[in-house]
Amino acid sequence: NEPNVCCVGITGNAERVIFGTEKNVLKIWCPFNKQNNKKIVGYKGLSLGVGSKIAIVENGTRAVLFAQDISLWDLESGSVLSVFTPDMRIQTCNVAMNGKLIVFGMRDSSSLVTLQVKSRDIGQAPP
Repeated sequence: NEPNVCCVGITGNAERVIFGTEKNVLKIWCPFNKQNNKKIVGYKGLSLGVGSKIAIVENGTRAVLFAQDISLWDLESGSVLSVFTPDMRIQTCNVAMNGKLIVFGMRDSSSLVTLQVKSRDIGQAPP
């Protein structure tokens, strides 16, 4: 039991559940392997709240977090990889292509914005 949970993400096979609390903490719960449970303290400026969303991608190894800004997390190392903070407020956000594409709408704009996630290792099979 965890108080003040404001967002939850779950893998398709239910092997990993991630939830964010209003204390700006991400908790990783692995119901079938308790040894992999983790607690990740958020970065300065993170503001988890009722409108926050978590999408688990890359076979459960990464997460995209929408909490006023958009951040990409490495769940294995427990670290934030990148943060995107726009000048205008993001109204809605969704993740596609297993985390390789993030689409969002701004509060005061009729345009949709896309972020394409790229890195040396994103999308590559592990060795």
